[in-house]
Amino acid sequence: MLANSPPAISNNTVKERVMRRTNRMQLPSSGWRRSTIRLALTAAALFGLVPVAAALDVTVTRLKSTEGDIVVCLWRSTDEGFPRCAEGRPFKKVTAPASGARVSFPNLPAGQYAVSMFHDPKRTGKPETNLLGIPTSGIGIANNPKMSLTNRPTFEKGKVEIPDVKSIEIEAQYP
Repeated sequence: MLANSPPAISNNTVKERVMRRTNRMQLPSSGWRRSTIRLALTAAALFGLVPVAAALDVTVTRLKSTEGDIVVCLWRSTDEGFPRCAEGRPFKKVTAPASGARVSFPNLPAGQYAVSMFHDPKRTGKPETNLLGIPTSGIGIANNPKMSLTNRPTFEKGKVEIPDVKSIEIEAQYP
């Protein structure tokens, strides 16, 4: 053997090196796998409880005229000012049709909502009222409670639960 040559490697040494590398590349212990599976199942259960977004389809019926627009407003349980549509509020405006007006509010997170509507025959952006502030054009809210001076619309009377409710019908009420 030459003085500068590397030492000869036996077959046993090569096998030992390969075995050491193989052992390092093996999967973690079964305890680790169990923990990972538990974590994955917990995450799946939690994500399964996340509220799913759903669409709410609204149909407005009993319109007395095809003039102007139908304005439908959506309210969250924390919103103030119900049932008056305010600027910045999610709303849909459609031209008053001969039959029922239809609008859709897509991708609503689960929760409590109320829906109000008014017929805007002159396209002023607000309901027509008399000198006392009582609406003279068609108005309505979800669940169609009878409205009067003594039975004013409230969030509770017009509320729907998303995603349980997918579509509603509001009947326009005129004085």
